[in-house]
Amino acid sequence: MRLNIMRIFSGSVLVECSGGFFERFIERAVRAGLEPYNIRHSGSFAELRLPAPDYRALRAHARASQVRIRLKAKRGLPFFLRRFKNLLPLAAGMALMLGVIWGLGSLVLDIELAGSSTAPKSEIMESLKRSGLEEGCLRSGVDVLRVEQLLMLDNERLAWATVNLGFGRATVELRDKLDETASAAAEGGMLLVAKRDAQIRRIVLTGGEPLVEAGDVVAAGQTIVAPSQLALPGSWTAGVSARVWGRTSYSETFETGRRHIRRERTRESLCSYTLCFKESRLELPSRDCSWRWYDELRYSRPLTVFGFELPISIETREYIRVEQKSELLTPQHAAIVLEEMKREFERQTLAEAEIVWQESELIETERGFALKASYICEEEIGEYVWASP
Repeated sequence: MRLNIMRIFSGSVLVECSGGFFERFIERAVRAGLEPYNIRHSGSFAELRLPAPDYRALRAHARASQVRIRLKAKRGLPFFLRRFKNLLPLAAGMALMLGVIWGLGSLVLDIELAGSSTAPKSEIMESLKRSGLEEGCLRSGVDVLRVEQLLMLDNERLAWATVNLGFGRATVELRDKLDETASAAAEGGMLLVAKRDAQIRRIVLTGGEPLVEAGDVVAAGQTIVAPSQLALPGSWTAGVSARVWGRTSYSETFETGRRHIRRERTRESLCSYTLCFKESRLELPSRDCSWRWYDELRYSRPLTVFGFELPISIETREYIRVEQKSELLTPQHAAIVLEEMKREFERQTLAEAEIVWQESELIETERGFALKASYICEEEIGEYVWASP
């Protein structure tokens, strides 16, 4: 078994022999110190195995014995590793990349200040630099306890300070001392209030404390989000930041005249073409459109030659002639026109909101017809106001 393990590490080859004097060939190889094994003889052909380093010496004995030899197979660890010799540069590059990432991670590349403090950032950064924590320094060379103690000594307004070292980043959390004056002053600041009566649907909060929840009904001017009680005035981490959506109701009047302009499109059209290549544009000659009323369509498609797409596109501008006719508006026509106005209102004015029409009434006025309608829609209802302490 030990011999087999040695052959695996040194490698072995399978040799096919034919012709000549095979017995004399084996005798010469053994006398020369070679170690052939697993010899198989069949007719005019024979096979044998021997260690890979002995293969070159076997050739001289084969020529002397007039035996033709052919390398048939290779086995062992050296031949297995030879398959991956082309991957060595890739493995070296990956090892170098991992080494660079590990080296950058052992440095402090960024310092993040968190918490709530009114101390100027410049003073905090200067204190950190004196204590040995700055961008570009080694994480292993930072004494966290010393940095925290120097921060507390240099800034009397701090109640506590903590330093957390992560992969390439140092996070410094600060908190100021709270007193009665600061607590009273914290009541002022930026507020998010409702700009109209609504029912709260959802709140996306990124700063501050919400005073209402989804499903609550708020009135116009009511505070929705207020500053956090732990955030001091003047702090570079304090503030209110949120978006609030609510369901609110509207009442609108849509009016139209007594005459209706009817548009009829004809099949008559004109086209102009433009060749586009990257930033270059070449307009091809075409007849100018002289119609008074027309609809304009634009579309673009790539240029293909024998099924292959070229990096050139053709931009087509099509003019379709439209005839406009004025006709007297009847109540039935007015209802149709006002339904179109409602759809246009939903598409342009509140395209991102879901509108639920509740009541609608068609009335006749001096100038024509009008539709009085009320609807409910979901929209953003918060607005920022400044509240003095």
